[in-house]
Amino acid sequence: MPLALMTGIHSIPHMSPSSTSTILDDKDQYKYYWRLIPSDTGLARAMIDYLRINLNVYHVGVVHLNDAHGTGFNNALKDHNCKCVEIRSFSFNSGNKDEMKIAIKLMKETGFKVFIFIFFYDDQESFFTEAYEQGIVGPGYFWLTGDGDLFMKNRYKKTSVLANFTQGMGQIKAVGTLPSESDTATGYDRFIKAWDSQNDQSISYYNCKQAQDVANLTCGDMSNFEDRPINPHTLYVYDFVMALGLAACELSSRKGNGDYFDGPELYRQVIQTEFEGASGHVLFDPKTASREPSSVVFALYNMRKIEPSSIDDDYIFYSKDIVMQTIESPDVNHSVWKNVEGEAFIYLDGTTNPPNDLPPVEHDFNYLWQIRFFGLAVSGIVLLTSLLFGLWTIIYRGTNVVKMSQPIFLIMICVGTFIMGCSIIFSTIDDSVASDRVCSILCMVDVWFLVIGFSTIFSALFAKIWRINKIMNVTRFTRVVVTVRDAMVPFVTFLTVNTIILLCWTFISPLEWKRVPVEGKVDVYGRSTASYGRCDFSQSYIYAAILAVFNFTVLGIANYQAYCARNVSTDLSENKYITISMVCITQVFMLGLPILLLVEDKINVSYFCKVIIIFLATESTLLLIFVPKIMKQKQIKEKPEGTGQQVNTQMRATRKYQVPVYETSEVNSTLRQE
Repeated sequence: MPLALMTGIHSIPHMSPSSTSTILDDKDQYKYYWRLIPSDTGLARAMIDYLRINLNVYHVGVVHLNDAHGTGFNNALKDHNCKCVEIRSFSFNSGNKDEMKIAIKLMKETGFKVFIFIFFYDDQESFFTEAYEQGIVGPGYFWLTGDGDLFMKNRYKKTSVLANFTQGMGQIKAVGTLPSESDTATGYDRFIKAWDSQNDQSISYYNCKQAQDVANLTCGDMSNFEDRPINPHTLYVYDFVMALGLAACELSSRKGNGDYFDGPELYRQVIQTEFEGASGHVLFDPKTASREPSSVVFALYNMRKIEPSSIDDDYIFYSKDIVMQTIESPDVNHSVWKNVEGEAFIYLDGTTNPPNDLPPVEHDFNYLWQIRFFGLAVSGIVLLTSLLFGLWTIIYRGTNVVKMSQPIFLIMICVGTFIMGCSIIFSTIDDSVASDRVCSILCMVDVWFLVIGFSTIFSALFAKIWRINKIMNVTRFTRVVVTVRDAMVPFVTFLTVNTIILLCWTFISPLEWKRVPVEGKVDVYGRSTASYGRCDFSQSYIYAAILAVFNFTVLGIANYQAYCARNVSTDLSENKYITISMVCITQVFMLGLPILLLVEDKINVSYFCKVIIIFLATESTLLLIFVPKIMKQKQIKEKPEGTGQQVNTQMRATRKYQVPVYETSEVNSTLRQE
């Protein structure tokens, strides 16, 4: 930097193939400085894009030297970040172990697992020894560094911390270009081909043009060009000479023979020069005179431990293998990475699985644990009572008590309560025991069973109370026939409408299982620490609303029918129990549904309320409808023979009104009034 400052003062162009500090982009201070390598701005962009897009990392710690280069690199990372990644920075002065210790302690407190370090090898041994002692080096952590001499060692003493933990570290460098993986040759390929075609005489000539060792007066050599792959900085030096030559030729052709050009003119012409070089497509940023980052390839090197050999038993050796590289992208402001064919990054634990950027979150999923068994037990009770009452109806279907109450409607009630009881089972299944897809399907299945079950129960009750009112409203000696088919009309109508609405809901906008974060439950990183799974109604409220309006309308009509039959007296007082049952169902749903909406985010409470609502609706209906009949049947069994004549007389009397035998209980009340 001091040299670049001095050359700027004296209007002398100054070039570097390796200096990447962003400070050198300041043209007010370093007026005639230019370089064939991008500044740290390009490297920072490549790093952030690699971590964010390829590793899904959004929390990074950056530790750097407290100098112009380290500070500039840190600022470049933050400038490109655009608030996509949370970056926390830490610094220390070179060689200051106390500052290192404090920086590492603060880094550990962040809980981050991914770190970028920007400092030279001289401080690495002390830093990583302290980092290892504080527990932020090892499996589960990923350390990444940048270009230049920040990470140049390929061997470490076995006693060094770095000997064991360099494995899995990464380095991103601007390599200019790489050998082509296709038939299309790159500038690198063409350069290698041209260089390999040189004879010994040409190589000797090139060597003699190198800077001489003043002490021994010997020519340098160009052994760097023999390396495979060639060091990127070697390619940058070569293209530097080409850029100077092309710029000088352009100025000479413009000025003509005998005219000279000065340093500022050469500088301005150089940064306007564009050509295909050994390091790729050479293009300069006219504002900074640095190589345009989009014109070079960035490569990710993976530090890999070499198998032990007898070369040196005191050291552990590492190789640096390229596993990923950037490719040309339409968006020059972002880097796109791709894997090198046949290569994969190997981390410290020996796997290709990158560590998480944060510690595992302690998340409360609010699964239905113990309360699930409560729901299954309640469901079992509903199913068992439905089966028992249904079985009782079948066994005693020939008795007058069952005949007067219509066996088909009693069976319908049992079937409806059984179906509603099954819906509890579907509600107990969440994403702790099934996939999201299965849970989404069960969301709709649950609604189907709940609605169809309710429709079946309520249709049976409605049909029974409607029959009573129809018979009681006939005029004296008017013949009326109310068949089972007539009574089934409300059931079929009610069930059909509900089925049509459910089909539209299922095929147009079905429910989906979603996990919703609990508001206010986050950790220090802003991650949700609690969530609950539920069936999402956000896209299908209209169907739920239509179902609710229709069913509550029918519920109101049924309660009105029950009110009209309030003064009717029958043998089994069936209308009274039907009325009480419908009122119970109405109260349960009118009170229960608002409570469900209020406790929607408390999944265990919501589940408990739903189970209780179904239990009360089904069991109140079953007990009110069946218990009086069972008790009546028991009384008949205990009476002596002959006491059944009254019932037979009633049934014979019923025939003069041409009402079928199974209408006896309702017609009996009419006969009393006559």
